[in-house]
Amino acid sequence: MLALSAAIVIAATTPPPPVSAHPAAVQPAAPLREITFRVSYTRHEELTVGHYGAVPPDPIIANSGDRGTLTVWVMAVAPSGLGVKVSENWQSRRVPAVYAGSVINDGQLLFGTESLSEVAEALLPFFAPRFTGDQALDEGSRWVTNWSGVGASVQTSYVVDRADGAVLTLHETRVVQMKGAKGMNLTDDGTVRYKPSRLVPVSGSFSMRSERMGIDSFDVRNTVVNFERISDSRDP
Repeated sequence: MLALSAAIVIAATTPPPPVSAHPAAVQPAAPLREITFRVSYTRHEELTVGHYGAVPPDPIIANSGDRGTLTVWVMAVAPSGLGVKVSENWQSRRVPAVYAGSVINDGQLLFGTESLSEVAEALLPFFAPRFTGDQALDEGSRWVTNWSGVGASVQTSYVVDRADGAVLTLHETRVVQMKGAKGMNLTDDGTVRYKPSRLVPVSGSFSMRSERMGIDSFDVRNTVVNFERISDSRDP
């Protein structure tokens, strides 16, 4: 399951140096923390291909989905954010997809050329040490983050829908606008239960719509992703 927005964010921003750029002494031999999620996704895609100016034919329709687990290991902590390793173990894959990168303090993801799933892109920003900044986390509180670069602009809005003891219910909306021909514009709408005292998402559900229009084609993907934390070495 290839995702788009991680590559978009990497291209669209110029963040501080990733955690991996800090001295090796800050990276322990063993993980500082291990968190595992139960994950799933479903996708409906419609691709219309025709000649420019002609009546478009019926779209080519494809439906897909998968489920599995996703494990996050926190490997290092630095002033700019976290160094993490991720393993995505999907039922449709014979071997897990394992990759490493950084989660910057404000939620930006730096994973080089790695292809993160939509689920990973949805949940990893919530590990950012300063994900909420100095924002008050009362019901009705809201804040917006904006990233922009040569390739794209990304705006993400958050609202605290409910503050229920140690866990918040957050509503997220994200808009990604591509500035060139590559990639797909993206909008998503999601709800996440987030535990600020442990800097971790507890569960979440996101609806994502991606669109790309060419000279003679129009591609639309609607994807729903879900995740739920099932284990956490720092929050048993």
